[in-house]
Amino acid sequence: MRQQTRAAAIVLAAMLALIVGALVIGRSATSPAATTAPPAPTSSLALPSSAAPSPSQPPLPRTASPSPIPLPTFVGLSAPSASVVWALVAGTHLFESTDRGETWIERPLPPGLSNPDASFISDREGWLVAYPAQSSLQCQDLQLRQTANAGVSWAQVPFSGPQGAQCHFLSFIDAQRGFLSSSDPSHASVYRTSDGGRTWIAAVVPDPPGFSRVGGGSLNLGRVRAFGAQLLVEVAAVSGNVRADLLLPVRRVAGSTDGGATWSFLASAPDSGVSVAFVTATRWLQLSNARGESKETTDAGVSWHAYASDYGNAAPITADFIFGDAQVGYATVRGGIQRTTDGGLHWTGLKTPGT
Repeated sequence: MRQQTRAAAIVLAAMLALIVGALVIGRSATSPAATTAPPAPTSSLALPSSAAPSPSQPPLPRTASPSPIPLPTFVGLSAPSASVVWALVAGTHLFESTDRGETWIERPLPPGLSNPDASFISDREGWLVAYPAQSSLQCQDLQLRQTANAGVSWAQVPFSGPQGAQCHFLSFIDAQRGFLSSSDPSHASVYRTSDGGRTWIAAVVPDPPGFSRVGGGSLNLGRVRAFGAQLLVEVAAVSGNVRADLLLPVRRVAGSTDGGATWSFLASAPDSGVSVAFVTATRWLQLSNARGESKETTDAGVSWHAYASDYGNAAPITADFIFGDAQVGYATVRGGIQRTTDGGLHWTGLKTPGT
């Protein structure tokens, strides 16, 4: 009897062992952990040992483009409205912002042109004037391009009229009317067009009182600004027969109320070393690099007074100022850009696109 009981126990134990073994084998066959991983592919590129960088490795820097534009450089701004601003950076890259310079989108430029200048009247329509490669840089060599789709395509505009040694500062105020400043040793002129840039007519800006061209005197015009029927342009006059290291321009403002056909001097600016910022037809600013030395006029230059603007920059040269409306304006010097949203009182720095 004992032998039968022992034999039955042995058989029962064997059966239990077989059942447990079958369960273990079944679980191993269906478990992902037991699946044999395929061999890792071979590659000539080294793969990181960990997806997360170690604390000692700083994150890779982000750049605006594969080849950032080095600073300092030149930036030409065009502000057709309070929200839209265009930036031509280094003469080689065109950017547009529709949120007052907070973000930028690069737009195409036509190839093969040098020393370009751009003027836009909206977020889509604008003009570009430039010299072809290997040009003698005479006004008659200029080429004019126009875009109606934010630079997706540029049409060459038949261009006739301008003559002279230097043409610069293109300024369109609507789809038909535009202006181009010109200077040469004998006189300064503002060219105007009323047919979208096809033909241009010159109007001589008279030499200001006390100015002499004898000994190398020069008269340089800024960019024409339009405020309704009132056109304004800054005139920097450097008289001759003066030591070169003492030359400082005498800054004046000329105006026109007949569409640019005739020009006359309206006022002088008190600071010869600071450019004039036209905010409205009668409110102008001279924003000095040095804090506490800025000035304002609210009567078109008849009188000037101190203005408590916080504008300033480290460059020893004056900035170029442009306003999209009476509140929003921009300043640029050596590639840096600042913006005001309260008419010039306070300024904040913006990231120059492409740099």
